[in-house]
Amino acid sequence: MQPTFNFLKAAQAVAVLLRERPGRRMSYLRLLKLLYLADREMFTEKLRTITGDQPVAMKKGPVLARLYHLVKEDAPQEDAREWARFFHRDGHEVVMDADPGAGELSKLEKNRLLALVGKHHRTDDWELVELTHQLAEWQTSYDAEAAEPRLIPWEAALRAEGKTDLIEEAERAERARRVFDDVFGTA
Repeated sequence: MQPTFNFLKAAQAVAVLLRERPGRRMSYLRLLKLLYLADREMFTEKLRTITGDQPVAMKKGPVLARLYHLVKEDAPQEDAREWARFFHRDGHEVVMDADPGAGELSKLEKNRLLALVGKHHRTDDWELVELTHQLAEWQTSYDAEAAEPRLIPWEAALRAEGKTDLIEEAERAERARRVFDDVFGTA
């Protein structure tokens, strides 16, 4: 299953997390881990993610690929320009300059993001790395010898959570979404 990245929802998810921090800033490592965990939780519960981003297995654990490149400031120029309207990097931190709002996010999505902030309030960045290293989908996807990060299929998170019965349902939902996008041109 290949999700469709939604830039505005992703930016709004980042903003929800940054609004909870002094100075509206957060280490990019922490930000990327919380976003991955939020998308993972949404997918294993609702068979959809918040951001539509695709996870990849990297040395410090799973991250969402497009958001990783935006945060690292090596995204394609059009995405980078849009990102720079709202955020910039200051050393190892992401800082919110302008608020993209939260209108595209459902109440459930906002609450999921806020719950993760609260749950990991006292967890330091490296503990979040260790936490994500415990996730089966990262363990089966990460290859230290690979030249490029490997994709983590969202179905691997379902398997890790013992929800293999939902894999076929997730694939059907993805096919239906693609048909909808083809018909209505939303992709």
